[in-house]
Amino acid sequence: AGNGALHFGAGRRTDWILPSPRDYIGRPLAGASCYTQCTMTGPIVVIDYGAGNLRSVARALAHVDEAPVVSADPADIDRAGAIVLPGVGAAADTMSNLISRNLVEPLLHYINAGRPFLGVCMGLQALFDRSEEGGGQECLGVLPGEARRFEPGDGRKVPHMGWNTVDWVRSHPVATGIPSGSYF
Repeated sequence: AGNGALHFGAGRRTDWILPSPRDYIGRPLAGASCYTQCTMTGPIVVIDYGAGNLRSVARALAHVDEAPVVSADPADIDRAGAIVLPGVGAAADTMSNLISRNLVEPLLHYINAGRPFLGVCMGLQALFDRSEEGGGQECLGVLPGEARRFEPGDGRKVPHMGWNTVDWVRSHPVATGIPSGSYF
């Protein structure tokens, strides 16, 4: 633990990437484009629920000089300064994996406390009340509504994976310094 290696192992706590959570207590949020005044009181924890793009997320965070902790341990959620819930796959599998690893209640407690959270792909979809995938799946219920499939047309490919330009339809602090039409 804390040896500076980018390592993904097996087991309940998948891995520590760089320092342990104890090394982050009271650490200022350095070098991040945080749009509120905030101080990290723990590491950025990438939730490992057995699926998803967690390696890509962890590498992206390391690229911006963060030292994420990739963990499947529910106790690490409470110690986190920020949570990233990645995801690839179906809503039913995501929810089943979160439930079987006892991650739902700690995640809801964390999110409902207003602490920093980022859902990526399926991790964002799981925040809604439900998803229409597979005939309907109850999700975390943090955001009201249902994640629905959009229909192909107007040049849209379904399912879509890849890069696109982003056009801002209104201003938001998250978009500060990122021009409309940027490629993601």
